[in-house]
Amino acid sequence: MAKKITKLEVDAFDKRGRLLVSEGLYLQVSKWGTKSWEFRFTLDGRTRSMGLGSYPKISLADARAKVKLLAADVE
Repeated sequence: MAKKITKLEVDAFDKRGRLLVSEGLYLQVSKWGTKSWEFRFTLDGRTRSMGLGSYPKISLADARAKVKLLAADVE
């Protein structure tokens, strides 16, 4: 299981790429430095991803809540 990431760590992360925030939840940073939430999951043996919105418009707590609901539907 991933280490629990805090809001301060999300704010400080500015490296291009993805940061695993919790199971299935990633913070994605673009080459322009914009941040967005991504839900990554496996369906029918294939990895899929779903955008959840931009950060900070969607808070860390809201993103975690969305992933919790979506993960229950995928299983």
